[in-house]
Amino acid sequence: MCHRQQLIAQKRAKGQAHKESLAVEKRQRVCTQQSEETEDSEDERMAAAGDPVKDKQKLKRLLRNRVSAQQARERKKQHLNELEEQAQLQAARIEQLNSQLAAVRAEADGMRRIIGSMKGASALPPGHHDGRPRQPPLLL
Repeated sequence: MCHRQQLIAQKRAKGQAHKESLAVEKRQRVCTQQSEETEDSEDERMAAAGDPVKDKQKLKRLLRNRVSAQQARERKKQHLNELEEQAQLQAARIEQLNSQLAAVRAEADGMRRIIGSMKGASALPPGHHDGRPRQPPLLL
């Protein structure tokens, strides 16, 4: 396997590892959201059995925290979606550039073959001479 193929294989492996880590992060987010919802409901039950003024303040604070946490989760989700979209765009661009590179390499190889065949042929095009007097062909 040539160096280029090794690099491509490494990049693909990194891309797969990145996709897998994104999937793990998504599962963790779901678990975190579920545990936060459970904690919020427990806080509400505890608040129902205390001082009404303090309970009211505590509920307001809990609601503010809940809203803030939800907004933070939404921002995080949006940011993650943007990163995934950027990764897809970059992968498409890499694929496009690789195909262009292959075309340019093929063209360069063709030009090298043409140059090689020209070097192998007469150094002077037909009908031209190198400045030495031409000798008539010998007749036998």
